[in-house]
Amino acid sequence: MSMLLFTLCLNPVLRILEQKLPGIQIGQRTHKTAVVAYADDVTLFVTDQADILIIREAIQCHERALGACLNIRKSKALAVGAWDNTTEILDIPY
Repeated sequence: MSMLLFTLCLNPVLRILEQKLPGIQIGQRTHKTAVVAYADDVTLFVTDQADILIIREAIQCHERALGACLNIRKSKALAVGAWDNTTEILDIPY
């Protein structure tokens, strides 16, 4: 039951991120993907450093509404391409 409740609580923030982030095209799909989630593991595809602000706002809204908290120690970021590695991404190491 707790996993079902967690999923119901997480779904709104995932939908907001999927709508607001441009995402990337994966394979032959016709639409772009910005969010992939499985249980409590969430992967976000960010194409621009301005997207970090969108993510920060969505997470803060989610945390205020539900009392949930992003666990930075369990979070990782992978910069691919020409990213400025001095940019802070929610205090997540990359």
